Amino acid sequence: MPPTVSAMPSRRQRLAVTTLAVSLGACLSACDRSSADSASSTGEAVYAVYLNAIYGSEDDDLHGRVLLVESDGSVTEVDTQGLYFGALDERSGTVYASGASSEFVISGDAVEEIERTRDYDMQWWAGISTAHRWSLFNVGTRDDTYVMGVTATDGEKVAEAEIEGDIVGSTICNDQMVVALGDWQRPRARTGTELLTLIADVDAGTVEQEPIEQLTLPAGSEVGSLACVDDQIVVLAVRPELHRLSGSRGR
Repeated sequence: MPPTVSAMPSRRQRLAVTTLAVSLGACLSACDRSSADSASSTGEAVYAVYLNAIYGSEDDDLHGRVLLVESDGSVTEVDTQGLYFGALDERSGTVYASGASSEFVISGDAVEEIERTRDYDMQWWAGISTAHRWSLFNVGTRDDTYVMGVTATDGEKVAEAEIEGDIVGSTICNDQMVVALGDWQRPRARTGTELLTLIADVDAGTVEQEPIEQLTLPAGSEVGSLACVDDQIVVLAVRPELHRLSGSRGR
């Protein structure tokens, strides 16, 4: 059954993340990376951290390193070739990460590197469903439109696609990958933003789009983000505040 949709207004919020971590069973207060070795599996790691340089910096030593920390403070690392805003996902002790040109699956047995056909330098979003780990990538403008990359991996193969338009929201709901696709050239006119389900076929290496519905938001509103509550897609709509010369605010 496809997820249902409801709308919720919200104030605009901005968030920037350069380092993400997942716990593999325990939390460690500090570790020494000075003697980190290359990792071949998660081993006895209890914590995983993805280090990425701040966008635009040239700190190659920090860029694109997944650190696996054991309870005694020892550290091993996986080099992902670097990806701004890189995110980690974890399920049943297996860690998933995207790199510049590959997807990485780090388990207790091995580190699997699954090469993609496309290279990216900035991850936009990542999440995990029952069958796949999904990633969205910020490609930028091409031929007067915005382009986003999308991948899905089952841990052995990867499916890929590039989507024309501005993905302004994404979530996994009812075990489906859902995105809101808008027109990047009209950021104040997102009435009509389309909700899509993305369907991955890792054997064919493809990701297909299946429309759910067109959104009709209150006048002056735009999609801020998507969430999933009780198998329902919740659309957070924002209405940018107007600042008057007098300093008072209007809506």
